[in-house]
Amino acid sequence: MALLLAALTVGAPAMAQSARPSSLRADPFSALVGKRQSAAEREAASAAVERYLVATDDRVFLFQSDAREGRIKFLCGDGDIRIDCIIDDETPAEEIHQLMQVRASRGDVAWNDLRGETVLRVAAYGGVTVFWPGSARGLAASKSYSEDPSLVLPFATISTAQKRAQAATAIISARVGAPITFNIGVPQPDAAGGASVLADAVVRAASGVASVAEDPTGARVIAARIKRVEFTAGQPRIGLRKGVLNVEYNPALDIEGRPSSAAIAKFLEDSL
Repeated sequence: MALLLAALTVGAPAMAQSARPSSLRADPFSALVGKRQSAAEREAASAAVERYLVATDDRVFLFQSDAREGRIKFLCGDGDIRIDCIIDDETPAEEIHQLMQVRASRGDVAWNDLRGETVLRVAAYGGVTVFWPGSARGLAASKSYSEDPSLVLPFATISTAQKRAQAATAIISARVGAPITFNIGVPQPDAAGGASVLADAVVRAASGVASVAEDPTGARVIAARIKRVEFTAGQPRIGLRKGVLNVEYNPALDIEGRPSSAAIAKFLEDSL
């Protein structure tokens, strides 16, 4: 009996460890995301990023999720003219979008952005449909296999943030037909010695402004009402006063530390 109890005691941790990966993988779209995870869980989350190919062309996106929340990144390709892809000559700055899981009809699962619009739909039989940014039509996608890092903001220096601000100034001024300066001020380094959230906030602001400026009326109003876009450390929010669009960001957070491009576009549409 003593030997049997000892064997069970020794075997229990091993059994728990062997059962854990299968529970993480029960949902083929599962990945662990969250600030309260252990180091082992975060490592599992990094390995669980899914890569997908659009069936009609060579566009690629990455997806990572847990049971309720997800993240998606639409990778830049050759000839991609999105601001995410042209604002930085050295490193693409694709947006990481936050998604929420919603049960859909026929047993499907929809992943909606924070505005409630469906970005990804997973059919009960396993088929995947993605709504690429700027496209209203769903596109079939299939899973590819590769090892991609977890969908968090990559390290970026203050110099990178400054270069992106200069590029945003040129791009947005050209699109609206009037000078609009992007100014990051003199930021303090974050805990990692860089400016990852700020560098991302610059691109998200430029993308949000550009989205509104796609409409000729929107471009004229932006040119008339906005002269500068300024970035200050604080809590993530947006303000507009006396021709200055102020974008606040929290350098201690990940993508939650800056307003998304969609949030900035909506703010402008409601405020201008």
